[in-house]
Amino acid sequence: MPIAHSRSVFAAGDSAQQTIFLFCHCYFPDSTGGTERFAENLASALLRAGNQVYILTYSARVHTAYPAQISGILYMEETINNIPVIRFRHQRAPVGILKNFTEGDPEIEGFAAFLFQKYHPDLVHFLHLSRVNGFAAACRKNGIPYLVTATDFFAVCHFYTRIDRTGCICPGSIQGKRCKMECPVRQVKNLELRYQNAAHLLKNAKQVIVPSSYAAAVLQQEFSGLEVVVIPHGIDSGQKNRRNGPVRRFAFVGKIAAIKGIFSLVQVFRRMPEECSLDIYGDGSIPDRHKLRRLAEGDGRIRFHGTVPASQVCEIYRQADCVVIPSVVPESYNFVIREALQNRCLVVAARVGAMPEAVSEGENGFLFSCGDREELYQGMMWAYQFCWTTYRQVDFQQIWQEGACYRMLYREIERDGSSE
Repeated sequence: MPIAHSRSVFAAGDSAQQTIFLFCHCYFPDSTGGTERFAENLASALLRAGNQVYILTYSARVHTAYPAQISGILYMEETINNIPVIRFRHQRAPVGILKNFTEGDPEIEGFAAFLFQKYHPDLVHFLHLSRVNGFAAACRKNGIPYLVTATDFFAVCHFYTRIDRTGCICPGSIQGKRCKMECPVRQVKNLELRYQNAAHLLKNAKQVIVPSSYAAAVLQQEFSGLEVVVIPHGIDSGQKNRRNGPVRRFAFVGKIAAIKGIFSLVQVFRRMPEECSLDIYGDGSIPDRHKLRRLAEGDGRIRFHGTVPASQVCEIYRQADCVVIPSVVPESYNFVIREALQNRCLVVAARVGAMPEAVSEGENGFLFSCGDREELYQGMMWAYQFCWTTYRQVDFQQIWQEGACYRMLYREIERDGSSE
């Protein structure tokens, strides 16, 4: 389970240009999650290194938004932040497309063949596993190598989260058998076949990558014998602000949704000393936003800022003393916790998923049991009493380093292909 982060790997054969398809299940501005940030960062790094890069993304925009059609697939080409983006959608989407690993999609395979003939990619890199089986099948038929980065747990969980219907973290899919017993859904008729198709897709990838050791352990438990490489997502270098004084300014950065633990955070924060404040950055569904404002009603210390442009994110961390990440699902990676620490913030985070990997408890943050409000309150009080003289700075892999790791993998795949 090697972790690619050493600077010594970055100089490996980087001169020849490659044409690379980065396949993302959704992309800016339609969606603004962590995978979308990963896609943008990686595409930008590859373009700067002289490669030709295209982001391919499914997009459920209205049919009239697409000027062209191939093989039952509507598509459009545009440029976003200097990155070529190809958006596409089915004219009529198959049932269960958001949850299945459906094999045999002739429309997608025909569209992929059209793109392969037009752009001649050297490889296809799937940055998320939703909606990719048709493209993976086309890659195999056309002899184009592909690799996979599993940015979440979609390969083993049709809910993405590994949280079952009882609200507990799934101990294992048992090759789809437990999914069938505990979490059946109408959109997936055969959960054991779904598992088999996911295993086939991963087995045929030239490389499977995950962003954390936790994610690697989960995939290797679920898919016996699967080899993975850990490449943490890159983040900006941040502002190494020297901090002093009391910890009073708390912040939440992320999606306003139950799985992010934001409702519990607001309820717990109302118990904090009067001199504390809580700034909430992010957006969510209308019902969730209304629920959150009702929970915060009457407490002027809680301020809502909505979504903040990426260019202003560092300013959020500069103004905050402590960033709270109370997620209730085991994420494979979390950008916010690492960005906060990179900017010398204190963090209070749930002890779940990959988040404990980033924290030196008592030195730059505090962990609490996932979903436990009393422990969350205690963690925030420990932060309230924290002395900055004991703070321990942690540095994480930067965007350019992540790009260099992937370029090295691409070169290895190219060399392996030429020697066959």
